[in-house]
Amino acid sequence: MLSVANLTVSFGSFQAAREVAFEVREGELVVLLGANGAGKTTVFRALSGLTRADAGARIEFDDHDLANLSPRAIVDAGMSHCPEGRKLFPALSVMTNLRLGAYLCRQRAEIDRRVERMLSLFPALKDRTGDPAGALSGGQQQMVAIGRALMAEPRLLLLDEPSVSLAPKVVRQVLETVAAINRAGTMVLLAEQNAYAALEIAHRGYVLENGRLVLDGPAAELMQHDEVRRAYMGA
Repeated sequence: MLSVANLTVSFGSFQAAREVAFEVREGELVVLLGANGAGKTTVFRALSGLTRADAGARIEFDDHDLANLSPRAIVDAGMSHCPEGRKLFPALSVMTNLRLGAYLCRQRAEIDRRVERMLSLFPALKDRTGDPAGALSGGQQQMVAIGRALMAEPRLLLLDEPSVSLAPKVVRQVLETVAAINRAGTMVLLAEQNAYAALEIAHRGYVLENGRLVLDGPAAELMQHDEVRRAYMGA
């Protein structure tokens, strides 16, 4: 289980995240909702060690304190981050991008097994493994990015804005795959602006505004909440 408390991230005098507290329980898919600039990416970067949290933050995963550990140590602890914007190596092949996600594994046969699992999960990539990642469609690039994060075989996947710049049909396909990943046993923390699509597959959700959590609850209840419907669903 992931348990976060008093997570504050400051850039000079500006607090991008303020006293954020939430949890992801065993087997859950939890969504972190918020408009662009609400602080979702800042929270994710702090969880994965890419941004240093302020003193006093508590980030516990399976009873281990991850606050301010290195990104490598956090991946080794079982948490993997698929960033907003995918951040692939566009000139490198799909296969190379995938294999880079298993950089902590030193057994070639095990890496090959993980690659085969990713190609089974994302069959659209099977005939594109030798192509430069930058030559793929946006949806296929997102599949590579998620697959690369899963190559570390994390217990918890941090998935930041996977629907950005994707067509609605592709968004559904990607999020259905995310739900399948969760059903197979991987905990997922999903950051999204697309509230309706995210809440359809999530167990619970939190709403972040201006760096603070302002609402939380079961996904079905948040989908019916007047403020969530007004702010994120256009209702």
